Amino acid sequence: MVSRMHDDEVAIDEALVRRLLEEQFPELADRSIASVEPWGTDNAIWRLGDDLVLRLPRIDWASEQADHEARWLPILAPHLPVIVPEPIAVGQPGGGYPYRWAINRWVPGHGATLALMKDPVAFAEDLAAAIRGLWRAPTDSAPPARNRALALRQYADSAQAAIQSASAFIDEAAATRVWQEALAAAPYDGPLVWVHGDLDGNCLARSVQ
Repeated sequence: MVSRMHDDEVAIDEALVRRLLEEQFPELADRSIASVEPWGTDNAIWRLGDDLVLRLPRIDWASEQADHEARWLPILAPHLPVIVPEPIAVGQPGGGYPYRWAINRWVPGHGATLALMKDPVAFAEDLAAAIRGLWRAPTDSAPPARNRALALRQYADSAQAAIQSASAFIDEAAATRVWQEALAAAPYDGPLVWVHGDLDGNCLARSVQ
């Protein structure tokens, strides 16, 4: 069973995953299944054989991600200097599971933490190049900005509340100063660009032989 992070999330276990595969993708149902740690906030992640990965939304707010990624990742990929997941198929609700879910190509690597990086500066440069690639990608028919792509001022109250709630672990005054400086900066007024709303904890690195 997937470790629960939300009171109202869907229960997902190996039996459910196997049942969805048997009903919808029988040609893949005899492959090995292994849960992938750590669990994502939005999706339960299961490795399928050696070269595929399943992403099953855990909660309602993530229910559109499978279709969103299937549409846009192939458009963004040619503009990026890094490997991004390749959508293979989108599954349907079924077997008591309420959301559409994704089968993607498995991307090998390990979580890009400082402890595992041989050259953090090179990693930062590669990450900056990936962000510049997003900025070059076409935005025709792109979905409207939401979540972390909105103007900073729209997060003013929630950010301050988060700083206060973490005051036992951080320097609240220093964090507040940084946040206020960010709010004081001129808002972006250039052409539309793609942004990645959650880079922290969502990057992989691998050694090149």
